[in-house]
Amino acid sequence: MKNSKYILLAVAVVIVILAGLTKDKKEVVNEQEPKNEVCYIWNTEAGDSASLRMSFEENGNVSGTFNFEPYQKDAKKGAFDGVVMILEGESLPTAQLLWQANGEGVINTEELYVKFSDGIASPGFGEMKDRGDGVYVYASPENISYPINLQQTDCQ
Repeated sequence: MKNSKYILLAVAVVIVILAGLTKDKKEVVNEQEPKNEVCYIWNTEAGDSASLRMSFEENGNVSGTFNFEPYQKDAKKGAFDGVVMILEGESLPTAQLLWQANGEGVINTEELYVKFSDGIASPGFGEMKDRGDGVYVYASPENISYPINLQQTDCQ
């Protein structure tokens, strides 16, 4: 009878140890998963919407998609590439992107700035000009407005 108690105790200890090892392995796997993608959305009661999906690459560059769909107006959607940095005179990060903006069946490469703060992404809008090679850039970067605030959300 005494041997049975020791055997049961030994089995219980082994089960507890194995359960702990299995849990540790799962936690390590989760810690190794990269969290290099962020997503933001914006919707209004009037029907306007926007979405931003951004992936951070190991070399410091970013890529993703930005879709801007004002209600009953021309939408622009497309992929982008660029970098995120702190601009001179700023305290929060800004993405400087080249966006392949597809609107009304025409694709233009456009400069796009997106400012980030706590859970918010704000794309910049302003007058654009052709820099001479077919790429449209902000005519006056100091006059860019950031009128909409996309809220961070889970990427799906």
